[in-house]
Amino acid sequence: MGAWGVGLFSDDDACGVRDNYRDYLGDGLSNEDATHRLMSEWGIRNFKIDVENTVFWLALASVQWQAGRLDGEVKNNAIEIIDSRLDLERWGHDRKLQKRREGVLAKLKAKLESPQPKKKKFKKRFRNYSDWNKGNVISYELLSGNYILLRVIGFHTDKGGATPIFEILDWVGEHLPSKWWIWFAPIRIGKIESQKVKQILIGRLKEAELPKGRVRLILKRARVRQKPEGYWIALWHELDNFLDKHFDLR
Repeated sequence: MGAWGVGLFSDDDACGVRDNYRDYLGDGLSNEDATHRLMSEWGIRNFKIDVENTVFWLALASVQWQAGRLDGEVKNNAIEIIDSRLDLERWGHDRKLQKRREGVLAKLKAKLESPQPKKKKFKKRFRNYSDWNKGNVISYELLSGNYILLRVIGFHTDKGGATPIFEILDWVGEHLPSKWWIWFAPIRIGKIESQKVKQILIGRLKEAELPKGRVRLILKRARVRQKPEGYWIALWHELDNFLDKHFDLR
């Protein structure tokens, strides 16, 4: 994590505070609960200011104001940081950058002292989860009517949910093979440019993107051949094109 500019949100930590705060409101948390959850994540037990958490208070004050929910203590902390020039210590190595950061903070202070907008509503973030487990084999019906087999080898977990990572079995056909064959089936290897593709993460951005009528769990505890690493990414709504182009499956 780090800063790539003097802007308030030209900073990974500041962006994290902003995005998580909005997500928590979207999940139905109150402003107070969202604030205290963020403080807990940052290891902040009270509203005390120190040089290690200036980014936190400045970002939180800004996003709360934009959301129409600026907390009094958060506002006071942000203004105290600005007036004390505590945050500017991080930019002491470069006077030009420090001066530009000072301008950014002056604008923030003016905003925080102005009337804030009405409360905004935030949508609940879609989180991708499934009922599948590691070792599950899923049949997927291609647009051609042929079937292929995907084996879950793990999950990528982040605030967007738990997205399955698959290896593709080296088989395609109109009728599913036996479970015995599936257990010993080799892995199909694809190609993207000059690189081999042995596993793919298949995600979605909303619930409806999973083609439920075309996927079916057919085996629960098959042997997994790979650890999830070096996988490529595809989305369910464009999976047929991806498989055709990179795995010659149609």
